[in-house]
Amino acid sequence: MSGGDKMSDDLITSIGKEAYEGKVGYQALLKEHYRSAELHVTDCVRREFAHPVNVRKKHYRNVEELREGILKMSRLPDGVYASTYRYLDPMDPTVDQQNPNCDLVFDLDAPVEGDRIEHINEMRILTLRLVNEFLVELGFNIEDMAFEYSGNKGFHIVISTPQYRSLSKNQRSMITKYIDGGQIKKLLEPNKIFPGHRLNKYGWGRQGIHMLSELIDEPARIPMYVTKNADRQKIATLLGNPEVISDLRNGRLNSEFDLSVLTNATFRRAKSLSSPVFDTKPTTDLRRIFRIAGSIHGGSGLPSVRLTYDEMQSTYAIVDKIIEIAGHDSVKVKLSKDTTIDFPTIEEYSAGEHRVPRYVALCLLSQEN
Repeated sequence: MSGGDKMSDDLITSIGKEAYEGKVGYQALLKEHYRSAELHVTDCVRREFAHPVNVRKKHYRNVEELREGILKMSRLPDGVYASTYRYLDPMDPTVDQQNPNCDLVFDLDAPVEGDRIEHINEMRILTLRLVNEFLVELGFNIEDMAFEYSGNKGFHIVISTPQYRSLSKNQRSMITKYIDGGQIKKLLEPNKIFPGHRLNKYGWGRQGIHMLSELIDEPARIPMYVTKNADRQKIATLLGNPEVISDLRNGRLNSEFDLSVLTNATFRRAKSLSSPVFDTKPTTDLRRIFRIAGSIHGGSGLPSVRLTYDEMQSTYAIVDKIIEIAGHDSVKVKLSKDTTIDFPTIEEYSAGEHRVPRYVALCLLSQEN
């Protein structure tokens, strides 16, 4: 055996009693995780699996076979994936373009900067905006949505009800283009979003309402969506006037509002949900594979986590779920160098031995894998 690539269960057991160290220690932590992890994947016989990401065309009849396939690897993977498409024969993964059978997936992610808990909060808010301001208004039901923290940069929304699995690539593309707003901005004139200086509750008119509602509640956000100082001051003054607010509640815009400025503000606000944060390819690509909730993300050492809509309302609930699934029992690690992790906040560990919760051990040693 060289470089810790091949390890027997006996070696892993002996490591668990001592300090987890380096690549061998990280592999031991992974094996212990996958022995009992709840892996969230259904209809296994119809899906294509991959572990790691570049080794596809794996096939399992159920989750226990998948677990066995992971555990028997000489080197456990940095990710476990399943296809969003449900093939008639996953050994011959052919997409039926006329009658697709593919989960509808929405993917939001952005680089982590600073404390991961702050990143999770920001991405959680954007994910809920996508749900409440677009998907629900397009007719999707929250009850049909599963939410997943990816384990690193963001969240997935998965809709697997049959009526949406059958959407064609073109239909999925139409949804992403509507959410992205780029094509719509080229087609719409200001009067279409705010017709006759009135609020419009249909189509992208609703995005104008969301934008104004946010600025009424949080005036400090005006500079985020309005570029010129004179326009910022004018909007702040108008939104500070009780009569203007009363008119807005009755669906009327004060005639002093510049419709071009409001339209640009609407699209500028929407850009926070457009590319690259909202990656449209996973929605339209019928051959996509996605990380399985319950598996460990090799880049962070954190698990991908299945969440409910209620859990998505609280960043702390999400963090608690991550810790629960990764494990919080006390273990000993030995670091070869000073190491910094960012979950839940940035913390530095010096080279040497430390006793830490299991989730911290995964984060630390994932950097040495």
